[in-house]
Amino acid sequence: MSYSKSVKEELILQGQYDKYEIYGLLTSRHFSFIKGEICLHMGSVARHFVNSIKSVYDPKAKIKPNGKRYIVAFDPSKLPHELDNDTFKEIKRSKSKRSSYLRGLFLSSGYVSDPSSSYALDFVVEREEDATLVRDLIRGMGMKAGISVRKKSFLIYVRNFEDVPNLLIMVGATETFFEYEELKIFREMREQAIRTINLEVSNDTKILTAASKHIDLIKEAEEKLDINRFSEKTLEFISARKECPEASLDELSVMLGISKSGVRSRIRGLERIVEMSK
Repeated sequence: MSYSKSVKEELILQGQYDKYEIYGLLTSRHFSFIKGEICLHMGSVARHFVNSIKSVYDPKAKIKPNGKRYIVAFDPSKLPHELDNDTFKEIKRSKSKRSSYLRGLFLSSGYVSDPSSSYALDFVVEREEDATLVRDLIRGMGMKAGISVRKKSFLIYVRNFEDVPNLLIMVGATETFFEYEELKIFREMREQAIRTINLEVSNDTKILTAASKHIDLIKEAEEKLDINRFSEKTLEFISARKECPEASLDELSVMLGISKSGVRSRIRGLERIVEMSK
């Protein structure tokens, strides 16, 4: 079972039926809603909407199987064809009505990704004006949402890692919300561990690269110059670096009892001596 289907099954088991949930179905399937036949891909979702329509509008609503799809059939004269402005204002003002409306929209056309791979929650509607209304409704709750145009529909998408679980809990998917949070935390911990490892590898590479340059510099100095004539501080650095060829500047500073700036100063001094001998 896909992640989206598991969320929908959780919502269906709650057995909530009201007209605002049906309005969500109306928004996603506007044109087929007018005809009185709505095609859905999940049998459990189709049965849920039939029960909802029966309890609110049309007691004769029924399901007509159609291969792997399910046709919800009802008398279109008994149901509203439009989500008018007054109704939408009701939905915007009431938290419970918003939840019901978005739950119906999610059940009929929603998608949510598995958080172990990405953060994404989508709604699909048939009309641009409905897409704008849904996007603005989500934005009005302080969340980020956008619209993408498809060939025959419009996708309202949410990609923010905080907004996706907030929408899940708003539509009533409490169990999935906690599962989502656990998976999200695990993913974040894994990503943090990878970043830490990459940083450590990068730092180790920088240390080894710098140490290799110091060793090459010391070898060049020993081949071209009489190092016994070098200052005591420079000789101390040469000795420490040769003793610990993979040590970092921090470690060298501890060995020499000086600051990192002091270590860098001795390196620059040795570089100038070698450069002047060329």
